[in-house]
Amino acid sequence: EQYFISDVQFRGFRQFSAGTVRKLMTVKIRRFLFWKNSPELDEQKLRIDINRIRDYYKNNFFFDASINYYFAFMGNDCEITIEALEGEKYSLAGTTFTFASPIPQKKSSALISQAIKKMPSKPTLDHVYEMTAAALEYLKNSGYGSSEVKGRLVIDRGKHEAEAEVEISPGIHQVFGQ
Repeated sequence: EQYFISDVQFRGFRQFSAGTVRKLMTVKIRRFLFWKNSPELDEQKLRIDINRIRDYYKNNFFFDASINYYFAFMGNDCEITIEALEGEKYSLAGTTFTFASPIPQKKSSALISQAIKKMPSKPTLDHVYEMTAAALEYLKNSGYGSSEVKGRLVIDRGKHEAEAEVEISPGIHQVFGQ
């Protein structure tokens, strides 16, 4: 049997507006074109949207957020309710850099400075990834072409804090053309 989406309701969204969350979704409803049929319910698309919303919360340091959805059927029409239990926002307690092999102090300080520039006062996980990418780019541009940078986030659920750990394997320093 086919069901058509008549409405999507958002409950419990306090940190992000319904409009922000709606933009993340591929499931749509037709509000103004009343003469057209409502879109067909596709639960697989809805699950993908729910995961996208969950990821958005995690990207913004809401690691305990839970996103659920419910259906209310009226004939062939279906109203979807999406509910957020946001939990507390975690803070980024700090960033630790470790080097698998030493590089000159001046270069390691410059690398850390370049990487930290990518971190705004209210970071997201994307900023943590950008920070590791900036560290890798700095190394490669400084003659460490075989370098590797790995980043991870260590979450302390008791303190509602996360710490970024960046592990740097600079490899061999290579200078060409001199």
